[in-house]
Amino acid sequence: MSHKFPSDAWTQSFGRVINASDDYKQRGKNWRAGAVSFIVTAAPEVGMTQDFGMFLDLHEGECRSARSCDLTEAEKAPFMIRAEYGWWKSVIRGNLEPVRGLITGKLKLKGDLTVIVRHIGAAKSLAECASHVETIFLDEA
Repeated sequence: MSHKFPSDAWTQSFGRVINASDDYKQRGKNWRAGAVSFIVTAAPEVGMTQDFGMFLDLHEGECRSARSCDLTEAEKAPFMIRAEYGWWKSVIRGNLEPVRGLITGKLKLKGDLTVIVRHIGAAKSLAECASHVETIFLDEA
């Protein structure tokens, strides 16, 4: 089933794909650094008038929870990544590697980049999982 990005349904589907991924189970098995939140900044040109938050409770190769969240909750996560809609679309489509996006400033991180870099395999696996969510992009609907 396809889900609009971004949405709570898309976020929940992302969590299910993560938990079905043997690759993420292996590459994320040492992740004990806490939750990760993602913020898609408002994009009025595609009908998104407000920022959208997603919250992933990741721990030792498992996604214990995946849901939308408000910005206050997103900012409380140990790691928060914020980017424009178009950059998230590039990540989901596999055209932008997340760590490269962080290093080049296309994705903005609140949290310790060295921790993310130490877990680069898990980050790449999460991006791969995102590409497997059946996605309807707002600008293509």
